[in-house]
Amino acid sequence: MLSKNKLLMEIQLIFINYVSDEGLAKTTFWKFDYQSQYVYIFSRFFCFLLRTAMIIKISNLSDGVHNYSFKEPVKEIGLSEYFTGEAQADVELKKSHNQIILDAKLTLKANFECDRCTKEFEQTLETGFKMVYLFGKDEAEDTSMNITYLPVDADKINLDKDVRDFAVLAVPMKKLCIEDCKGLCIKCGKNLNEGDCGCEKTETDDRWLPLKDLKNKLNIN
Repeated sequence: MLSKNKLLMEIQLIFINYVSDEGLAKTTFWKFDYQSQYVYIFSRFFCFLLRTAMIIKISNLSDGVHNYSFKEPVKEIGLSEYFTGEAQADVELKKSHNQIILDAKLTLKANFECDRCTKEFEQTLETGFKMVYLFGKDEAEDTSMNITYLPVDADKINLDKDVRDFAVLAVPMKKLCIEDCKGLCIKCGKNLNEGDCGCEKTETDDRWLPLKDLKNKLNIN
């Protein structure tokens, strides 16, 4: 039988990777005494046991249409940058004897910095995805990201990875606080969404003058 100290050491080793992922290894975490470290590890362990992951149990699930709704803190499913609060997934699942078709709608909140005026703003992102789960071995070696092969004795589907992947894909390439954001004045730097800055406006951006000169030389109307 393991002694108390030996058992605690084993638990510490089990969760060392988790602590590293949290960004605490070699920094704050290791400044604590051993007792505080164990308290932290056990608290995270019980939080892990109690969390309601986005898991659908499919063992003994009858054929037909089933609807599910999940809410999970974004950090618990591995989303950190940009995202905040909870991720919501509304799922429709259609099961037959040899496949499952899953249609999910995602709603998340994210904090961005506007690419034009640099103002920080919160945006609600809505996206979705469809997955097909086939029972059996992938004999054709299908590489489609929307098709997953499940063992015939599979008893659950974990949506965490799919939600995480499609949430990241939903982040817009251009992040704007409003669709017609006016940006910053190139002279004084004022946010033009808050009003005119009074700087003298030029009809043509100086950066386009070389093209204007070329146009004149070619007599292009």
